[in-house]
Amino acid sequence: MTDPTGDALCTLSSGSSCAVPYDITQINAVTANGSIRFHISLIQNIVQVPSQDPWSASQFGGYIDIDTDQNPNTGTFAWGDYFGEAPPWPDPTQRLSGLGDEYYIDLYSEAYHAGMVDIYDGPGTTIFGQAPIVYGPDWAEIIVPLSLLGNDDGLVNYDVVVGDGTGLTDQAVDYQAVQAGALPAASEIPEPSSAALFGLILAGIGFVSRRRHAT
Repeated sequence: MTDPTGDALCTLSSGSSCAVPYDITQINAVTANGSIRFHISLIQNIVQVPSQDPWSASQFGGYIDIDTDQNPNTGTFAWGDYFGEAPPWPDPTQRLSGLGDEYYIDLYSEAYHAGMVDIYDGPGTTIFGQAPIVYGPDWAEIIVPLSLLGNDDGLVNYDVVVGDGTGLTDQAVDYQAVQAGALPAASEIPEPSSAALFGLILAGIGFVSRRRHAT
């Protein structure tokens, strides 16, 4: 699925501009051999997390929301629902993703284990495991075993939200990644059990743990 270019913005940055306004050009997902491969293409070259400065302002990161039952009325609010909204979050009347998260991938979590990213349940209370992430100059690819997604059949709706160390910059949603279907109607779904979904690092350079913790 292609995404319009030139639409990157800094929704949660500490200043008026991002260090790197990562702009999605295309996303796709393919299910094969017991895994889903998510591919993200960008306009900009990717700055990988530097080992000496894991919270660099220019680092590439983000989230992949995964709606395994293709039902926006189940699961939790997607990270994509927070993109482009002003706090307080979430606002069910302004849901942009049309998804209900059963799982999500935290691309920022590579700061804790190079070359691997965490797979969470929708509320962000459980890590089911890690999946490998690989990079090209302007793309990233994550291969997720279906065993980490509850042995799902691989027919999912998903979205991708990307950003740098200062905030999120772009979003793309694919409702026909591996199963054709109409855009789900917006409806209220259970919200994550934390009011601090986007706590910022004290220096204003990044997100703290990229997790939605239970209270």
